[in-house]
Amino acid sequence: MSGNTASNLRYEIGQIERQSLKTTLLILLTIICLFAALFWFAVGGTKVVRSGTYGPFTIGEEKATSVETLRSIQAWPARAIPSHDTLLESPDVSELERNFSLDEGIVVWFGGPVGNPMRLEFDEDVLVRAWPIFPPRTGSNPNRGYDEIDDAMLALQENIEVGMSRSDAFKHISEGAGVMKNFVSAHVADFEGFGTLFYEELQSDAAYSNYVFSKSAWEFRGLERKPWYSFFTDPHYSVVRLFFVDDKLIRIDHLHAPFEMP
Repeated sequence: MSGNTASNLRYEIGQIERQSLKTTLLILLTIICLFAALFWFAVGGTKVVRSGTYGPFTIGEEKATSVETLRSIQAWPARAIPSHDTLLESPDVSELERNFSLDEGIVVWFGGPVGNPMRLEFDEDVLVRAWPIFPPRTGSNPNRGYDEIDDAMLALQENIEVGMSRSDAFKHISEGAGVMKNFVSAHVADFEGFGTLFYEELQSDAAYSNYVFSKSAWEFRGLERKPWYSFFTDPHYSVVRLFFVDDKLIRIDHLHAPFEMP
């Protein structure tokens, strides 16, 4: 075999190997993209809108306009929700002030963010309500750790008094974290008066409608046709949250997923 022939053969083999490598990489990239798309399809996601329009809503519109839109799609009254979903673990006073100084209510758990928390409600910077009232512990709970949780909650309840300042309440919450890990998040005040009503009753209760209107964040189920995959399947859930500042819509969050996740 001449030198030129051998050189040409090596060149052709190299070309074949490079083309094979390119093909393999392309196949791998396609598989990765396909799995990524399938994963995203499976878990859904959250669409956050801060400008323009989304479905029947327009950022910047008046709260009253949003109400009329919700009425038109049979989703009013919506559900009042906190204006943010911050969850702090064993926060100090500065963290509480930084995150909850403007909230009308907060909730406090001990041990973990589950079970029945203490709800504290404020008017400006004065505590006006603390509920529920936890009765003294008369026995031992067979579930591990529950006695300690009950004792920590009762100790906090003993230090919390209606009429105290927000900063004093924050101080006692922070001190409670030194006894047992606690968790704090925002809370929508004044709902207890409607807590005994069934869903159908809430839908026709004018007082509840006014209560929701007075809040700065709402949630409702709807806009099922907005997710791209709704062409193939209806979302397993489709929840929309509307956020207002000075009675104007400033943000829309659309949480959705096509399937129930385990």
